[in-house]
This record gives sequence, C-alpha cells and structure tokens, in this order.
Amino acid sequence: MLATLVALAFEGPRWQTNMMNLKSKYFDMIRAERRRETVADHTPRCDWPDCSDAAPHPAPAGPREAGRRHFCREHITRYNMSYDFFEGMSAEDVEQYRTGATTGHRPTWSLGARRGAQGSWQFEDPLEIMTHAGPVAGETVRGRRVSTGQKRALDILDLDAAATAEDVRGAFKSLVKKLHPDANGGDRKHEERLQRVIKAHEYLKASGFC
Repeated sequence: MLATLVALAFEGPRWQTNMMNLKSKYFDMIRAERRRETVADHTPRCDWPDCSDAAPHPAPAGPREAGRRHFCREHITRYNMSYDFFEGMSAEDVEQYRTGATTGHRPTWSLGARRGAQGSWQFEDPLEIMTHAGPVAGETVRGRRVSTGQKRALDILDLDAAATAEDVRGAFKSLVKKLHPDANGGDRKHEERLQRVIKAHEYLKASGFC
C-alpha cells in the first residue's frame, strides 16, 4: 500500500483533488490493498520445507500425528501423492500386505484342501482382515479387536478405533461428497485424497469391520 501512496503523491494537485472524492478510484485502490493485506495476515504459510507461500489447502497430518497441515497449491498435490498408508507398520507387515493384495486379501486354500474341514484353510491375511486370522499388533475396543491396518484406514476417514460400522459408512459418504470433483466445480485437486478414502473404505469392508 505504501508503494501505491508514493506513486499517487507524484500526481500532485490532481491526486489531492480526487482524494476529496470518496468515490474516486484512489480510495478503491487503498481499500483493495487493505483487503489483500487482511487476507494475507490470516492465511497460514505452507508447511512444505523451504516454502513460505500462502497455504489455503489443509491436509491430515501423518497417521501418528495430531492436527492438520497446510500447503500451497503446488505442494498439496505432492503431499497427497507421498502420503504413506503403511507408515508405522513393520517391513514384514507391509510385504505381507502387498503379497496378499494379489488375491484381494481373500482367503486362500492349499491345492486339494477341503474347505469344510477344520483347520484346512490358510489365510493370506497378515493384518487380521478376516476374523479367523491370528493375533497381530492392534487393540481391543468394545470387545472387538482393531488391527493396525484397520486403525490406519479409520484415521484416513477421520475416525478413531471406537467408530462403528455406521460411523464408517457415514464418514465415507460425507468425504466422497466433499472431495469429489463434481462438488468442487470440476477441480481435481482433492483427487489423491479421494482415492485414499475409497481404498480405506474398501479395506475396512474387506476386513469385516463394516
């Protein structure tokens, strides 16, 4: 705004005359400068390293972090692409999960095994997706064991381990409606997070959580 006033000062008497008119373009310029300064003062700065641009785009923090982060338009896309669903899991769990993904995390049987026989089927289910799986890292909430993978998926849906199946369905519908490009004038800036939400919901359904 200072630069604007200095520039106007050089216009001499003509500027002084126009300044007496509250409807003049000079008052409009000053008001616009003040509005821009006010908006800039309340806009958070980008959390990306070495970036101090305005950050109007919020994003969830890491799975083990509280609160939210804010990024500029360029870095929100990069952050969404680098968000790690497997953060905090052991290397063994990650590898087993990726191996199980080839079967869609469905139970598998050894060749020739009888499905109806007790103990004859073997699950490709390292993250306790099916209730028959052995114990893995997790916690018990309301008598139900919540695995590490389920907790991660719930976090993506902004829910905690105490969430019910109804909570999951409600959160999923709400987030899809909020993040879908059709709800944002065709803007696809939330597409990466939308894909994470869809995958998290599919994981919880496949694991029998909801």
